[in-house]
Amino acid sequence: QRFQLLPAMPEDEITILQGAKTQLSKIMESLNKSHREHLLSFAIQEWMTMKIGVDSDDESNDEDEHVLDDPAAKLRKIVEEIRDKIPLNAILPSENIQLPTKGPNDDCDPKITVHVDGFLYEDDDIEDLVKEGKMSRNYCKDCGSKNTSPLSKNSHYSLFFSPLSALFRS
Repeated sequence: QRFQLLPAMPEDEITILQGAKTQLSKIMESLNKSHREHLLSFAIQEWMTMKIGVDSDDESNDEDEHVLDDPAAKLRKIVEEIRDKIPLNAILPSENIQLPTKGPNDDCDPKITVHVDGFLYEDDDIEDLVKEGKMSRNYCKDCGSKNTSPLSKNSHYSLFFSPLSALFRS
């Protein structure tokens, strides 16, 4: 059973709302994580004030301020504070990590396994760390080094396929 969070609406308004949701989804999908968060923060601050009838210049309505707080921004701040206090791999010197010997991660070799706290570092964050040279997604199979670089690729064509295939069709 679905809960209806919105009051009953005429069919044409539902259609308009569905179209707006589709457009918003397309916009959100086209943005990177950081831009999505900024857009959501803007929407919360801009539109929640209209919803609760608070004029953004009116400072007399302090009781509604908590509604405008951006939970994503608060979480990002907490994450940043924790990141500053612990090592990149989120393993404190007092911890003794035991890798699994059975189950889905039993193939983890401590020499080639990178520990990442999924709360502190999402995929986009890890990609940034890789670009900054602070983390590697690769290792050398010969020596185990994580100081690796991608191979350069130089593509050359003795012939271009499309024009050549046109000759064979003629």
